[in-house]
Amino acid sequence: MTFLKIFFLFSFFSININAQEYKYGQISYQYTIDEKLKDPNQEDQSTKLVSNTFFKYLTSNKEKIKYKLLFNKNESFYSIVNNMDTNSDLGLYYSKLITGGGEEIYTNVKENIKLKKVEILGDNFIVKSNLKQDWSVTQETKTIGKYKCYKAIFINSISDHKSNTNNLSVEAWFTPQIPINFGPKGYGQLPGLIIELKVGKIIYNAVEILLNKKEEITINAPKKGKILSEKEFDELLKEFDRSKSNN
Repeated sequence: MTFLKIFFLFSFFSININAQEYKYGQISYQYTIDEKLKDPNQEDQSTKLVSNTFFKYLTSNKEKIKYKLLFNKNESFYSIVNNMDTNSDLGLYYSKLITGGGEEIYTNVKENIKLKKVEILGDNFIVKSNLKQDWSVTQETKTIGKYKCYKAIFINSISDHKSNTNNLSVEAWFTPQIPINFGPKGYGQLPGLIIELKVGKIIYNAVEILLNKKEEITINAPKKGKILSEKEFDELLKEFDRSKSNN
């Protein structure tokens, strides 16, 4: 454990010692967009057009899409609320796609697993991985609503289906006043609920927090779909891409 992490743990110990132990709850999230997503200085006109079009879609639909996080002592489940039919609304469809609305994400801290259900061309797959997230907790704080939050960051290296590796910046603001280690999109493993999460240019904000110490919530892991490791899923995406190129 680094010195910074040791200092941080002692700095909020007094908050945790008197905190209520909420075992169950539901958190609602909505997204906002980093204004830098729309880049007026983009030299490539075709890239600028695509970027500004998606920015318009995301801006106009941010009030229509909501996500929920259910949790109990050891598990969480994250998904879109009211999985609306977006076939007739292209902007809503892309907004949902970009913000991960097609995903269902289950985590289990006791078993150290994350299961992410995704759909590709009508087929369901469940991508299985561990919960390891190499957060660096900083001393930077801010108040969100009535909660004092601490900033944590890490760089997530992601390989796409063309074997390119991209570094995705992930930034979380979490509060030890709610001492549960869950958050949106399967992120967590921090000593407090993630109130705000920024993944790339998309920011997920908690808009409603319902906590309960007694009313049990049963969470079921996704089952309908072929279970693959992250490596196997990457290979599947590459195979899809090769098949598309040959057609």
